[in-house]
Amino acid sequence: MFITVDDRYRRAAVITLHGEFDISGVDAVTEAVETLFSASRRYLLVDLHHLAFLDMAATGALLRCRAAAACAGVDLQIAGSRGFVRRVLDIAGVLPLLERAVARDRFYTTLVAVS
Repeated sequence: MFITVDDRYRRAAVITLHGEFDISGVDAVTEAVETLFSASRRYLLVDLHHLAFLDMAATGALLRCRAAAACAGVDLQIAGSRGFVRRVLDIAGVLPLLERAVARDRFYTTLVAVS
């Protein structure tokens, strides 16, 4: 797995996960999210569009990141889950907690407006 971060916005950022997110990537994702908290971001989108695999350790990490974000006053949500990744999140019962009905394009439009 590799991570890209689009932090060109003053108050928001997008973290895109690529490949397979399993226990080996938990620390890297957590660190990327926490780094953006300290950069005074108020909105974070974790884009899963390019993610092919996700295990329960990764699912737990996303939930912990969301909880930490809420404690820091940051609105974290996921977008772009599909196929196997979406099914894992749905079966785990966490999809409604992590994902709001938001299109990535609309989120980017919102980023420009709030930044």
